[in-house]
Amino acid sequence: MPGSTVRYRVRAVAADGSATNPSSEVQVTTLSAAIEFTGDLYPGSEGNDLSIGIARNGSTRGTASVRLRIMSGSAEPGSDFETVDRLVHFEDWQYYLRVDVPISRDRLLEGTETSTAVLSDVVGADLGSRTSAQLQIRDSVTGVGPTNLRVPRITDTEITLQWDDNCDNETSYVVERTYGPTIIGSKTTLPPGSTSWTDVGLLAGRTYAYRVYAVRGDLVSDVVYSDSIETAPGSGKVQVSTVSLSFGNVRVGSTKQLPITFTNTGSVPLTVVFEAARMPFILKGDFGTLVLSPSGSGRKATIKVGFRPTRKGTVAGELVVITTALGREAFRIRLTGKGT
Repeated sequence: MPGSTVRYRVRAVAADGSATNPSSEVQVTTLSAAIEFTGDLYPGSEGNDLSIGIARNGSTRGTASVRLRIMSGSAEPGSDFETVDRLVHFEDWQYYLRVDVPISRDRLLEGTETSTAVLSDVVGADLGSRTSAQLQIRDSVTGVGPTNLRVPRITDTEITLQWDDNCDNETSYVVERTYGPTIIGSKTTLPPGSTSWTDVGLLAGRTYAYRVYAVRGDLVSDVVYSDSIETAPGSGKVQVSTVSLSFGNVRVGSTKQLPITFTNTGSVPLTVVFEAARMPFILKGDFGTLVLSPSGSGRKATIKVGFRPTRKGTVAGELVVITTALGREAFRIRLTGKGT
């Protein structure tokens, strides 16, 4: 038996069978056997097997067994990994065993979780010094990240994104917009469970790209990227505050001014050109051409039209406006006033 002491009595015998000298005693101690873990830490990841090594050091003669249990920790048996509480057996001359523990793949952002494996109840050997070891399970961010990012709607100023939600415990989703290879500072945080988002206020005919990921605290899932997406070419639209100006009664030789406001309500820059109004109607200031942007304060401009009668009586005229919103077609604003 391993680790036991055996005594033998030895005596020399002549050829005729007679003893030639007194017997002597020999004491022999067999090698002991110790069963223990091969390491202090066994790492694994979700969706794979975690391998635990158990060694029988010293004598490998005969059979031996030991009980292997995996205890609860931040990783739980049954949910995070297969429950293990069983005897493992060493055959005669066998010095090493490997136990593979299946690790579950879930839909949670959890970070790294741990548990403890323990050896006990050894038979046919002793327990070694390393009777417990830590199991370390790395989270699989790939399994919980959004997938199937798609673009169901594109206009000249908006892009709608949709994706599949594969996470069950995220605290938010994040969508980052890029322009070319550079993030331009557009980062939007969405509620948990979100599966779509519309980016608004974009420029017509421009190329954008996006990336989407789930977040829980400091944990971030795998990231899904969009292809380059180009907004529609866009269209020009102009809104005019009035289609006619009535100056009413104005004393001959004096001037009365009235405003007209032009607003770009389209998605592309807009040019507005004015043909000179004929006397007694006049444009005040240098308003030969206006360029209106599709957004911001530059999308709106106001000009002033004056009426300076040179004689008494009713006068009618028009202001001719040409804009790229109408394919450079002209429209007219009616002007009326009366000199008194």
